[in-house]
Amino acid sequence: MLFVLIGLWTIGLLLIITDPKRPTTRWISSIAFTGGSGGLSAVIADQIRPYLHDIRAMTEPLEAWLFHAEVISSRMCYFGLPFTFIMFAIVYYPSYPLWRYKRFIPWLLALPIAGTLFIDPSTYDPIPYGYVSLWATPYIVTGIVLLLGAAIKEKNSFLRRSRMLVSAAAVPTLFFALFTLYLLPYFFGLYEFWRYNTWLIAFTIAVILGSSFRYGFMGLQISIQNQKLDYTLRAITSGTSILNHAIKNDVGKIRLFGDKIKSDAERGEVDQAQLIRDVEVIMRSSQHI
Repeated sequence: MLFVLIGLWTIGLLLIITDPKRPTTRWISSIAFTGGSGGLSAVIADQIRPYLHDIRAMTEPLEAWLFHAEVISSRMCYFGLPFTFIMFAIVYYPSYPLWRYKRFIPWLLALPIAGTLFIDPSTYDPIPYGYVSLWATPYIVTGIVLLLGAAIKEKNSFLRRSRMLVSAAAVPTLFFALFTLYLLPYFFGLYEFWRYNTWLIAFTIAVILGSSFRYGFMGLQISIQNQKLDYTLRAITSGTSILNHAIKNDVGKIRLFGDKIKSDAERGEVDQAQLIRDVEVIMRSSQHI
């Protein structure tokens, strides 16, 4: 589970650093952080607390603090994972920018989570599985349908590949987690199957890292390209500004001496030597351009 914790939080941190202003990036990073919280809970329970007991460094205040940290991180995973997943799927959906009243969606979807605070779990259960499964299941299933539907309907080949990579990274893991975290404990009393999530999470991390190097994942590679493009555009803009200034100066000279030659000719005051010098200025400016 230490691998899950480090892997998911590292991916989440990389994504949010890459493009923190984009809502889709923030929500998919939230999925990584909430999923990693489950790994943190397991690390506290399976490694940190036993180790401190073994070396006789555990005290009552520290025991109580670690217990609360374990419970909080566990519930962040149980409650936050379905919420962040469906929010990502909604925001990532192509027509989402056109939806009306979209600013109310997060608040409405958070209401069932708030209701969980008023329901006590059974004696040996970490959460009220029945109530949480009631809203977590449609959240995860709806998110899966939105991601797959958007990928299948996408006509642009580049965007379709991007959506398929996102679906490959998120859908199998969340579908498996639906059973191991919620349905199997509630209907069959199987509480330890969540440990097998490690294999699916390893697959997710592999998809994200592999696609990031080759194609880019949620902007992870694209942001580097954008940075290079930004430097290139700055160089082009600076060079164009210098070129524009130089051309305007030479065109101004050509126009100025052209008007002078015309005025002298109209007045009949043509000095051959001066005319030659004026024409040479025009020719030099033309050559410079």
